[in-house]
Amino acid sequence: MPHCIGEYGFPGYPDLYQAEVNEPVDYIALDGSKQRTEADEGDEGKNRIVFPFLKVVLAEFEPFRQLSRIAPFRVGVQMRDSLCADFVVILHPNPAT
Repeated sequence: MPHCIGEYGFPGYPDLYQAEVNEPVDYIALDGSKQRTEADEGDEGKNRIVFPFLKVVLAEFEPFRQLSRIAPFRVGVQMRDSLCADFVVILHPNPAT
């Protein structure tokens, strides 16, 4: 079961809770380009843009010193009902402090 620590907003990313299901959604990508998902792309269209972004956010927390207390420790980004998934497995945890 996933654990939600909080919800965060990021500049250039739309509030998907406010977007209508049948309208396109515009994003500002990590490289600064503007990208759009069309309504007919569904969630996979959104995942195509959001997934790489979330992987970069997650990488900022590596090597997960505050979280990895046991081995193996697994952390990742997985989009619900999607093939977009990426996990990091840490075999040697940090000692408890």
